[in-house]
Amino acid sequence: MATPIAYRRRHLLCRLGVLAFAMLLGALSTDVRAQAPSSRAPQATKKKPTPQPTLVRSTMQLLGMKFEATHERPSGTPLPPDLSRPKELLIPRVARFRVALPVLWGEQVLAPGEYRLGIVVDDDLQPFLRLQPVRGGSPRRLALTLGHYNEPGDGGIVISLSAVHGDKEEIGSLQVRWGAVLFQGDFRPVHRRTSEAGGYRLSSFDFPRLAILPRELALGELRRSSGGNPLQLTLLLGGATPRLRLDDKQYLTLLDDRREMQQELSRRQRAGAEKAELRRLEARLAGVEARLKSLDPQATTRELPGKKAPAAPDAPPGFDIRLEEVDDRSFVSIVVVGVRYRFGLD
Repeated sequence: MATPIAYRRRHLLCRLGVLAFAMLLGALSTDVRAQAPSSRAPQATKKKPTPQPTLVRSTMQLLGMKFEATHERPSGTPLPPDLSRPKELLIPRVARFRVALPVLWGEQVLAPGEYRLGIVVDDDLQPFLRLQPVRGGSPRRLALTLGHYNEPGDGGIVISLSAVHGDKEEIGSLQVRWGAVLFQGDFRPVHRRTSEAGGYRLSSFDFPRLAILPRELALGELRRSSGGNPLQLTLLLGGATPRLRLDDKQYLTLLDDRREMQQELSRRQRAGAEKAELRRLEARLAGVEARLKSLDPQATTRELPGKKAPAAPDAPPGFDIRLEEVDDRSFVSIVVVGVRYRFGLD
C-alpha cells in the first residue's frame, strides 16, 4: 500500500506531465499558424481627403443680364470687423463681383467688369466698398450703409446679391454680412440704347447726364453693319484729352477664360485635387494660351485720340455718346462735361 507521501509525489508528476503536453501542443499550433498563408490581405492606409474650400456663389439679374458675387468661406471664424478706426478690412479669401452692364451706384457710374471686393473705413469712420478691377486700373470707392443683426449667426462672412423688379425701375443690392454687421450697397442699371450711322452699329447705354464718371468707362459694343467681330469701346479719361480704346471682344473673352481657369487651377491645387484632374485643367489652360498667342496684338487693341468738335445744337450738358457721319467719314461723338469730342473710325 502506497504511503501518503508517495501518493502525493505521483499526483504531482502526473500534473506536471499534463502541463508539459499542453505546452507542447500550443507551440505546435502557433508554428502551424505562422507558416500558413494569411487569408486576409493587408489593408492599405487610406489618406484622409483634404477638405476643399467652400465656394459661395450668389447671382441675380437686372435688365435680363446676370450679376454674380463669389467668395470662398474661410475654414475658421474670422474676427469681427473693426470699425473704430480708419483702415482697410481685408475679406478672408478672395471675393469677386461681376458686373454685367453699367450701373449707377449713388451718383457714380460703375463700369461692367470683374472686381475684387474689400471694405474701407475712412477718416470719418464711414464704410466704403473698395472695388479693384481684375483687368487692372484704379480702384473705386462706393458708399455703403451699415446695419446690425441681433445675433452674429455663425460668425462667418456671407456675400449675397438681390434684386427688386418694379414696373418702371429695377434695383440691385450687394450685401456683405460679417458676423453681426451688415454692409449694403444699392445700385440701378443703366438702360441700353442703339444707334447706326456710316456703316456702323453702336450698342451703348443711356448714361445719366450729371453722373460721376470713372477714369475708364465701358461705353458698349461697336460693329460694322455688314457683320464681323464686335469691338468693346472704353473711354479713357484723366489726360489732357479723352481717348477711346477699341478692344476685340474675342480677345477679351479669351483673357477672361484664362483668368478664370488660372483661378480654378489654383483653388484645386490648394484643395489637393487628384493629379488627373489637375492635368485636365492645365491642358484646357494651355489651349487658351495657344489661342491668345495666335492673335495679333496690334489687331486686338488700338486707341483713338479725341479731337474737339463744335457742339451740336442738341448736345446735352453732361455726358452723351452717338455715331456720326461727316463727309463720308464715320465718327464716335462723345460729349464730356459739355465738351464734344470726335473719334475717327476710318
